[in-house]
Amino acid sequence: MNSLSGYNLRRKIMRRVWYSFALRRVFSLTTLKAMILSASVGVFIQLVSVTSVVSNLLSVQVKAVPEYVWSTLVATASNGDFLKLITLGIIVFTLLSFRLHLNPPIWRDREVQHI
Repeated sequence: MNSLSGYNLRRKIMRRVWYSFALRRVFSLTTLKAMILSASVGVFIQLVSVTSVVSNLLSVQVKAVPEYVWSTLVATASNGDFLKLITLGIIVFTLLSFRLHLNPPIWRDREVQHI
């Protein structure tokens, strides 16, 4: 007869509990989104010189920033650099999905009361 002592049974049960906890953490939606975000940011940094983008953005007047960003995106698309646009889109949509995922329902349903 193959019986387990109480101590060994508890160890076996707790091992399974920890395995399920670790797998739930590794394969959670937030972890998946964080991995996608970090991979796309890494690819974007490899494709684009971020320091040049920031220096060019700072050289533009504030009122012309939206037009500058739009013209830069159109120029990137017309040059055929679609991988840069795709990675930028993945970054934006992942950040937006984090916002929707991390926004607790208690704050969405509560009415704002003005004093």
